[in-house]
Amino acid sequence: MITSEPLIRSTGSQRERRTVAYHESGHAVAGWFLEHAEPLLNVTIVPRGTAALGFAQYVPNENLLMTEEQLFEMTCMTLGGRASEQVLLSRISTGAQNDLEKRDDGFEMSKPYSNKTAAIIDSEVREWVGKAYEKTVQSKPFEAGEMTKYDRFKQGFQEEAERSEHIVENKTADDDGSSPLEPDVVTA
Repeated sequence: MITSEPLIRSTGSQRERRTVAYHESGHAVAGWFLEHAEPLLNVTIVPRGTAALGFAQYVPNENLLMTEEQLFEMTCMTLGGRASEQVLLSRISTGAQNDLEKRDDGFEMSKPYSNKTAAIIDSEVREWVGKAYEKTVQSKPFEAGEMTKYDRFKQGFQEEAERSEHIVENKTADDDGSSPLEPDVVTA
């Protein structure tokens, strides 16, 4: 079984398509960095009918039981779209709300508890989602002090430019006007 998470219903303006691209890539990136997230099957930002401008499909989790860590990371992946919008666009669309609504998997709950218990549950859920959202926005698969591949790549170009500059400076200082192909001839 494949699950999908539609973002928003609309024909989609350029701004909406950009938002959808960042949103859906946020799910994919968050899932990639999380050990217990459902494997990503497909991500699209191309509208598929009138249901959504974009969506992410995941290979379904066949486990009937999840650990707290697995459930927490699944929550993080679900919040990846919202986090991506906040970090990259500095705004959050209604598609982020839709992600959480789609995660209920059709479970209907009657309320066999008091309003006081409901308030405690709501408080715990808010705390859980808040922690998951913070982890999603902040998490990286490496320590902050460790250089990334991009940092090493950029550093290599900077070192190459410095070496080239140094060679040009030395060549100018040692240049006596003769061509390197014409040897200096000294007559006796």
